[in-house]
Amino acid sequence: MEFARMRRVLMTTLSFVLAGCAGLRVAPTGVVPQAVTTAVHGKSWMLPEASGEALIYLSARNGSGISNVYVLSYTTGKLVGDLTGFGGSGGLCVDKSGDVWVVDFGRSEVDEYAHGGTSRIASLSVPGPAPYGCAVDPATGNLAVTYSDFDGNIAVYPNAEGTPVTYSDGLGPTFFYCTYDNASNLLISDDWGLQKPHLYELPHGSSALTEVSLGKNVRFRGQIQIIQWDGQAFAYGGSRVSRKGSPIIYQLAISRSEAKISGTTHLLRGRGPGQFWVQGNSVVQRAGVHIGVWDYPGGGKPTKLFAMPVRGTPSAGIAISEAPSSK
Repeated sequence: MEFARMRRVLMTTLSFVLAGCAGLRVAPTGVVPQAVTTAVHGKSWMLPEASGEALIYLSARNGSGISNVYVLSYTTGKLVGDLTGFGGSGGLCVDKSGDVWVVDFGRSEVDEYAHGGTSRIASLSVPGPAPYGCAVDPATGNLAVTYSDFDGNIAVYPNAEGTPVTYSDGLGPTFFYCTYDNASNLLISDDWGLQKPHLYELPHGSSALTEVSLGKNVRFRGQIQIIQWDGQAFAYGGSRVSRKGSPIIYQLAISRSEAKISGTTHLLRGRGPGQFWVQGNSVVQRAGVHIGVWDYPGGGKPTKLFAMPVRGTPSAGIAISEAPSSK
């Protein structure tokens, strides 16, 4: 039994680390800016204009299997930067100052970049293999990072520095995405294989994880779900309910470790897998060979479609960072 559980965790993790090699359709040649072609093997770069506008950060593998973080204007979709040098760029998160944290699953670390910056301003070692998702608590400044060590694990770095406090469910599922709500409670999504989805909670001030009870109406066609606090509720999902269906995001209200659905958002033309990001009244996620922007929580058809900035397949992360001067 122990061997089977170990094998499942390793195989699941490996499958998503290598997701960039999957045979997904790629954007036409004409949509790939020359700057990307010349930068993937070189140094990070950023246009001067990037520091003064809202930015989309996208972690992706190019056709050569190199993991970068591409930076686009949130207004126009123009490629304005490219961060390089990762062993494998994964999930992304943003703190209240607009700094972006990039999970590097290839090097078991998480790296911090200033909004519009090209150099790491901090780097923290993760105490286990295959880190994947992250979240920053705006109230405390704590940084949470999920990782796999034959169990679901999460490391919490007080004030996003130093040595983390670690927590484990001890049950075997792999943790992927996480988020903080406005009361500093931490929610974590897992890889649930062929079974029903699960959520775990680390209540503020608690020293132990608890499982959140999900109703039978929460269902997806896919293994990994994204979890993000949207300012009012937990946005949970991102995968399709059926093979031909559109991705769905449930708004969940959680009380006493029980989740209740308070709303749903259907992303027509959306296509996972990959992180979504709720920003105010909009949500951003991959839409085939594009990055789509939808009304939130209204959903429906995308209001904007930006061409993917690289020929290849997206990895795990997408996030929006506002310019510090706009806050």
